[in-house]
Amino acid sequence: MRFPSQDIRILLTVSNLTHLRETTIPRLMFQFSTAFRADTASDVQMLMDVTDQLDKILFDDYVKRRSAEVAKIIRKGVLGGAVDWYEADKPTGASLCAVSTGSSRPRRGEGEAPPTLD
Repeated sequence: MRFPSQDIRILLTVSNLTHLRETTIPRLMFQFSTAFRADTASDVQMLMDVTDQLDKILFDDYVKRRSAEVAKIIRKGVLGGAVDWYEADKPTGASLCAVSTGSSRPRRGEGEAPPTLD
C-alpha cells in the first residue's frame, strides 16, 4: 500500500480539522446539551481553541517547509552562477507601477491598459 506524502497528509488533516470545527463539534455539543440540559459553552470554546491551535501549528509547519524549498530554488536560479549579474545588461522598458488606494486614478483592469515591456 502506498501512503500519500507528508504534505498531502498535513493538508488533509487541516481540512478535517476545519470540518470538525465547523460541523462536527457544534452538532455534538448541541445534541449533548439538549440530551443532558447542560451548558456546554465553555466546552465548545475550549474545543474550538484546541482545533484552531492544531490547525495553526500544522499549516504553519507546512508553509515553512514549502517556502524553504521555494526559497532554495529561487536562490539557486538567481545565484547559481549561470548568469554573471555584474556583466548582464540592465533591464529596459520596465517601469514601477504604484497603486494608491485613495486616488481617483483607476486601478489596472478598470479602464487602463496593462503596462507593456518594450
